[in-house]
Amino acid sequence: MKELIGTVKHLFLVNRSEILVYGSVTVGFGIFGMVVVLVMLASGSMEGEYLKLGTLVAMLFSIIVLLFSAIFSLKTDFDLAISMGRTRKCFVPARYLLCAADCMVCMVGFMLISRMEDAVYRFLYPEAVSIWNVDVLFAKPVCWVGFLLATPALIMLMGGLFIKFSTKFFWFFWVVWMVCWLGGPRILSASEESPDSLSGRMGTDVLAFFRQITESQIMTALIIFLIVSAVAVALIFRKQRVTL
Repeated sequence: MKELIGTVKHLFLVNRSEILVYGSVTVGFGIFGMVVVLVMLASGSMEGEYLKLGTLVAMLFSIIVLLFSAIFSLKTDFDLAISMGRTRKCFVPARYLLCAADCMVCMVGFMLISRMEDAVYRFLYPEAVSIWNVDVLFAKPVCWVGFLLATPALIMLMGGLFIKFSTKFFWFFWVVWMVCWLGGPRILSASEESPDSLSGRMGTDVLAFFRQITESQIMTALIIFLIVSAVAVALIFRKQRVTL
């Protein structure tokens, strides 16, 4: 336990600027989205309705920055920690805890941005009505488990695969990311515009799947993922060499 605490302190001292970066990214994108909504409300284009765009933009881009930054910085953290005498069995849980702390900072930032949007919109446009209250996500335990526990596990798994397979995994990760980023919206839009096409049927099936899935099923899937990723990460880092 003493060695684990020492490893946590070491990683925190090395990466303490991460918390400020992720917090600043969350607040920055949140304010940007909020300004966009205020401009649209002032121009009358939203017709007395508003969406908490600041919170949604902050969530989207903060998670993207968190994933890319944490995944591809894991190799540097691993090499540095092991070269300074830290053990693999302590590095993995220590880095996981640091990732969870980063996720907590982002989650707190999401909630603060959401509260700020409520206060600003109600003060400046008391007659405006919210289209969808994003706060319902913060009240769901599955969202907290998924973001605070599963996201660090995903980072450790993806980062471990990047350490093991180097540039091969980088390009695989990039291709998968671009397919999801570019292909996902097109498939979903095709389900409305051309439902009889192949992409339209795929989009319809995906939407139907997510509409039918329950929170208990999601929670079960998250627990299974945590177990599988923990085993995979332990195997990856057990004999991983340091390559400075």
